[in-house]
Amino acid sequence: MTRERGSDDTGMPVYPRLPIKPSRDSDAKIGGTQAGLGSRLGINKLLAIAIASALIFGGVLGFLLRPRLATDPKVSELSSKLAEADKAAGTQKQRADGLDKELDTMRGAKIAAEKKASDAANAESELSGSKAAIEKATTESKAAQDKLAKAFDKSAGEITVDNGELHIAINSSSLFNPTNADLMPAGRAILDKVAAALKDIPERQIVVQGHTDDTPPPLPSAAPPAPAKPAPAPAKGAPPKKGAAPAKPAAPPPKPVATAPAQRFATNWELSSARALSVLHYLQDRGRLDPRRLSALALGQYHPLSKTNRLLNRRIEIIVK
Repeated sequence: MTRERGSDDTGMPVYPRLPIKPSRDSDAKIGGTQAGLGSRLGINKLLAIAIASALIFGGVLGFLLRPRLATDPKVSELSSKLAEADKAAGTQKQRADGLDKELDTMRGAKIAAEKKASDAANAESELSGSKAAIEKATTESKAAQDKLAKAFDKSAGEITVDNGELHIAINSSSLFNPTNADLMPAGRAILDKVAAALKDIPERQIVVQGHTDDTPPPLPSAAPPAPAKPAPAPAKGAPPKKGAAPAKPAAPPPKPVATAPAQRFATNWELSSARALSVLHYLQDRGRLDPRRLSALALGQYHPLSKTNRLLNRRIEIIVK
């Protein structure tokens, strides 16, 4: 087979292309691929068109039905009922929240009331016990008061019972020397009777309080004058003078008297303290009272009983707690 040669515009010889026959297998593959792609593209296009048509139809239908739905009285009624139901639900929720708060408040008030009731019951029980203890102490104190009243001179002081406590007030002039804190014999006799009565009230604390008036503490008494020295005796063997009386034998010198050093108290604090301690020591040493029950307190001039009678203010108070 021969090909005829031609020429192009430049005059160069050009041979025509030979036809190529495709094989049957390649034609089948190409054809099948093109057919599959075509079918898929067609389906996608159909879906897109269907979706677009549905959207357009829905929009048009909504646009056309919107005035009817908006003006439909049933729809308006349902909308108003729905709004009222929502409002009622909100009101009910607020009311429920308020009731919960009230319930919490009532629970707290109930707990507080129960605690107060418990405290009141405990206080009542303690008060009953205290009342019984006070009644017992009052009975004991009155018994001691009656015992002391029979042997206690009223001019020496006063005995009272206050809230179960026994108060024994004794004038300082009945107990001590005026210028010091030494007990006189009459004062010791009074304290002997007090100690005997206090032994009948065991396990009760005893406080001895010292009181003075507002005058400064008295000065101690002056020391007695020293005895005069005897005249010198004449020398042995010397002749007696003319007209002179015969010499008397010299008297022996007086024996020295042991005296306690004079006490001097700087203020009424020291004086009231010394007198309270004197009474305390006597109750312990001679009265045989348990020292664990005893205590002393100095109050000076600052707790007077009277503004005019200083004799009442100068005192010793024995308080049985």
